[in-house]
Amino acid sequence: MSGNRQKGASKLIIILILLVFVLMLTGTGAALYLAGVFGGDDDAPMAVAGSAEERSPEVAAPPPGGPPIYKELERLTVNLGAGQGARARVLQTTVQVMARQQSTLDGLAEHMPMVRNSLILLYSSQDYDALLTREGKEALREETKSEINDILMRQRVPGEVEGVFFTSFVMQ
Repeated sequence: MSGNRQKGASKLIIILILLVFVLMLTGTGAALYLAGVFGGDDDAPMAVAGSAEERSPEVAAPPPGGPPIYKELERLTVNLGAGQGARARVLQTTVQVMARQQSTLDGLAEHMPMVRNSLILLYSSQDYDALLTREGKEALREETKSEINDILMRQRVPGEVEGVFFTSFVMQ
């Protein structure tokens, strides 16, 4: 009798595995179809949520100056400003910048000692508690972009850094 029970359990397991496999295939196929990977006319525009009146023309227009180009700056480690009696704190961060012209990133690389110096001075003057908040990090991101663009402008480098992104941000 236990032999029949084992055969029944084995069949049930096989059926469940097949059912899960079919559901996975169906879900993958539906996701690929909705993503436009297969099916439909290649010349037909992809469906976008909302009517044409709801979408702003800025969303549909390609960004000026070409696709974004990213460059990672070397990791920076600085001591954060400590008030009287406060314990010394450290910030270690990795930053990526985004521009749309390779000449901008080439100029950035050429003037990297100035950029690093400026960022070390900026970061070391930050308040530890302020950097614990998202708003503090966003403000530092904007200040970083401004510092870099000021250097690029003073050095007459064409273009500007459009974005600054923290890819690592550790405080102790």
